[in-house]
Amino acid sequence: MSITVQKESTDVTVNFRLNVVADRIAPAGSLTITDLDMVYVRDGATPVKADATALGAVDAAHSDNTMIEVGAANMPGQYRADFPDAAFAGGADHVKLVINGTEIDPAELYVDLEDPLNIAATGASVNVPADSYVLTTGNETENGVSDTGPLDLIRHTHTDAGGEMELYYEFDVTSTGVPSSVHVNGYLNSANDDLEVYAWNWGLSQWDQIGIFVGKGAASNAVQNFVLFTVHVGTDDDRGKVRVRFFDGAFTLTNATLAIDQMFVSYGVVTSPVGYANGQIWVDTLGSNENTDDGVDGVADNAVSTWAAALTLSATKNIKSFHIVNGSTITLSDNSDNFTLTGDAWALELAGQSISGASFCGATNVSGAGTGAEPPQFDNCKLFAVTLPPSHLTNCRFGGTLTAGSAGTFEFLGCRSAVAGTGTPTFDFGGAVGASAVNFRAYSGGTEIENMGAGDTMSYEGFGQIVVNANCSAGTVAIRGAFTVTDNASGAVTLSDNARIDIAQILAALTSDDVKLNADFLNSLNDITAASVWAVGTRTLTSFGTLVADTVTAVWGALTSALTTSGSIGKLLVDNIDSPISGVGGSIGSGADTVTLTLTDGASNPIADADVWVSNDSAGSNVVAGTLQTNSSGEVAFLLDAGVTYYRWAQKDGVNFTNPTSFVAVAD
Repeated sequence: MSITVQKESTDVTVNFRLNVVADRIAPAGSLTITDLDMVYVRDGATPVKADATALGAVDAAHSDNTMIEVGAANMPGQYRADFPDAAFAGGADHVKLVINGTEIDPAELYVDLEDPLNIAATGASVNVPADSYVLTTGNETENGVSDTGPLDLIRHTHTDAGGEMELYYEFDVTSTGVPSSVHVNGYLNSANDDLEVYAWNWGLSQWDQIGIFVGKGAASNAVQNFVLFTVHVGTDDDRGKVRVRFFDGAFTLTNATLAIDQMFVSYGVVTSPVGYANGQIWVDTLGSNENTDDGVDGVADNAVSTWAAALTLSATKNIKSFHIVNGSTITLSDNSDNFTLTGDAWALELAGQSISGASFCGATNVSGAGTGAEPPQFDNCKLFAVTLPPSHLTNCRFGGTLTAGSAGTFEFLGCRSAVAGTGTPTFDFGGAVGASAVNFRAYSGGTEIENMGAGDTMSYEGFGQIVVNANCSAGTVAIRGAFTVTDNASGAVTLSDNARIDIAQILAALTSDDVKLNADFLNSLNDITAASVWAVGTRTLTSFGTLVADTVTAVWGALTSALTTSGSIGKLLVDNIDSPISGVGGSIGSGADTVTLTLTDGASNPIADADVWVSNDSAGSNVVAGTLQTNSSGEVAFLLDAGVTYYRWAQKDGVNFTNPTSFVAVAD
């Protein structure tokens, strides 16, 4: 998997899915963050490794080299990772991010580093001649609109008609252009004639006067410039268009000749300030933008509204990752191999397209059929009536029938039923598609199995109910967990359920022949009377054997932690002898590890006979160990939990201590 990040980006946070090393599939949840390493490798550089530390909360501010599990209950194995800014600095075009640990399969993410987008206008650095014109009143007498580009004395010439003239030129400053001025090099003859100059205001749908083109007595070029504003460039279907008009207006012309040798609009280029955020084309089908201009459309702040526009931009930008805005509906219309579509609360219609190696995240209504040679990935999606090739599905919900469109391995990790009550979604093996292996791991809820046949296998782990449809003819289902089973196929499917737990199985075990036999034997012992016991002849005890030695060992080998009965001799010994002895220079506390603290003065000399205690809060209101006194080496030992932050308190006449002093417990 890969993403795109702008060079020099700061506070970059990415998400990783971590799998256990045993099978490289099951999510690795509830990991100890400090056991993980965060590594990045830039082009031509040596790897940079840092020990990960735990981030305080999922929504906490960015902190370099920190991680946190996103949601142990709902998204096990999904972790947020905050990498340092140095990983994304300029000077390299790629960086690989890696999470390592002894308990996980190494997770890698490839990042393409792109140059920052231009986010400001370039000013009047681009000039464009007219590409068309419209004559309303007057006469075109020489040459054409194409002759207004070169400055070559070949002029586009018009004369008035009965004292009137009206025409406009149209320019294309592209979808990213903002006009700043129009430059006119030519003449209006005669001297007593002037023309009003206008620009079309696309927002108000009216002509704005921007100046007067002044006539003169000579037929020679003169330059006039007129200022244009942002309202003078078109939007939507007219995007990039600029129109400049010459009109007699308040003037009455007398044999006027308008001759334009060169005319152009100067404009600056503006691109989106956010661009293709996360290296994705943004799609919002609730919007109305069907344009496909590079750098302008499909960006985070100007999403396109059609999948067709998104595909056009995908081909232009070579981007195969798409962010789908909430509420949108996407119907695939072409090969979607290796595409990535992410978002929240959006709908996906597969429409029979190839989705080989594709990834879909957050779609809450998936339907239709997809094909593919490589397994697609569905994360946190809700699927209804779908037909899929062998696929990987994580944390998904099922509300209808999922049919195997081709044979292979299907993996469902942490998925669940979305059908309320006693109903179930269905997994359909697809009849004649061939032998498939289906893995439901950590599943919750019910599933009905249909069209299972020879060679088909299923592993079903979790809790809920399983219904075997009567149309199943063979196959094996291994069941592990708390499931009820309804077998409507009358044993045609082999159920390997020694690891299954339900009430019926427990009752069956309690009423087995072996249990009954033992119960009958125990009941027969109820007939033994006291008289029959004492009727046995008197016996003489000739030796105590190891009874005495065993008794001594049992008494003196008893753990003090077990001597808790109030008023007993053992409890009195613990309270009145053991605790005072243990409290003199020894260890005390309820932790699992012995932790030794050392007190020294400014000259590093040990401080003996100082009173020391430990709390787990900075206010000192919750003391978890102490008070103990340091020995001649300035040492005192407590029972604490390694890796936990505590607060040390100390006092001794004549010595000023900094109270409290925080520390992270380290086992001896």
